[in-house]
Amino acid sequence: MKKPLIALGSCLLMSNVTVASSFSDTARIISVKEIFRTETIRKPYQICEEKMVIVEERTDSDPVSTIAGAIVGGVVGNQFGKGSGNVAMTAAGAALGGAIGAESSSGTTSSARTINQCRTEYNVEHRNVLDHYQVTYDYNGQLQTWKTAKKPSGDTLRVYVNVTPNG
Repeated sequence: MKKPLIALGSCLLMSNVTVASSFSDTARIISVKEIFRTETIRKPYQICEEKMVIVEERTDSDPVSTIAGAIVGGVVGNQFGKGSGNVAMTAAGAALGGAIGAESSSGTTSSARTINQCRTEYNVEHRNVLDHYQVTYDYNGQLQTWKTAKKPSGDTLRVYVNVTPNG
């Protein structure tokens, strides 16, 4: 059991395998800066107004006008055609006359009405909110920055150092 471990150790020593080491240390805080972001808040509200509008309504046709138009159309249509063509012309004239009579007696009426009309508008508010802290620290003569949500206390902070040989 010891022989394989000794052989493995010897191989590692003879090879160019690098071994990294990690440790924690203390760095000196140079500055802590609050970083803000702008937050936009939209609060809805309604504005309502009474408005006068004109409403047009179609009125129904008068049945007497429709019947009278059909009779006149039938009489006029009867003046054309012979035989079965005469019957067809009479029917066509009655249908056309009824339609014209109905259309002429129908119409539109206009009336004014008051309606309540509302629209939504927004009050817009902008406010600055703390987003994070930007911490500048010195570790062995090297200035570094770090973003954190929590403000560091004191004038030092713990750093994690990872050392790897160059080669």
